Amino acid sequence: MNAGNLSKVLGAVYTEKGLENILNEKVGDVKLSESRKHCLITAYDISGRHAVFFTSPDAVISPHKDYFMRDIARATSAAPTYFQPAKINSLSGKTAYLIDGGIFANDPTMSTIIEAHKSKFTNIDKPNFDNMFIVSVGTGKVLKKYAYTTVKKWGLIRWIAPLIDMMMSASAEVVSYQVKKLFEAIGCSDYYIRLEPDLGMANTEMDDVSAKNIKNLENAGLIFVDSNETLLNTIVDELIKNN
Repeated sequence: MNAGNLSKVLGAVYTEKGLENILNEKVGDVKLSESRKHCLITAYDISGRHAVFFTSPDAVISPHKDYFMRDIARATSAAPTYFQPAKINSLSGKTAYLIDGGIFANDPTMSTIIEAHKSKFTNIDKPNFDNMFIVSVGTGKVLKKYAYTTVKKWGLIRWIAPLIDMMMSASAEVVSYQVKKLFEAIGCSDYYIRLEPDLGMANTEMDDVSAKNIKNLENAGLIFVDSNETLLNTIVDELIKNN
């Protein structure tokens, strides 16, 4: 095993400094409590061992639950193996040690529905399924296949990356299935739309930022838009109507 591969096994693949510099530059000192829209962002507390839901209403009420947006972004993007866990402080000084919420809610739609149901909006209090309109946007779908003859020989180290890939993919698939069936059960199937483009020739590895792969991702997006023009126009019209 060479030094490069050994570093991936013994530590995070990338340093978080570049990401943090960009977040500081682009986001600055904006706080969660200053969000113009009701929002929910997920992370996982590795010290307290519990799911974390950053919500703007909670942040407005309590400094213990108010954080700089840049720190929340750092926490929710701390994908295991890619970046080190995030150590962030609330505005009251409470410290949290967090990783990407995708480990339990790679598709946070169900969490969002629950948050919306317990909230009060300007035009409605605690909305139900029949007065929600949900657009769930995925990051693209190309499922990497694993051959039985290959994986049956794997041990702990070889299983780590594929297992994370499968668990996160399965998590999103289950939520999409559950939400779809819930809306169908009450006769509101048109109120839930899942957008999951086919990525075609693009590489699904999160850290492939080569010019070729970026171009392939752009092309996949354009193809999806061209192929779903009517659906996308319907979504836009609905969102504008309910803005």
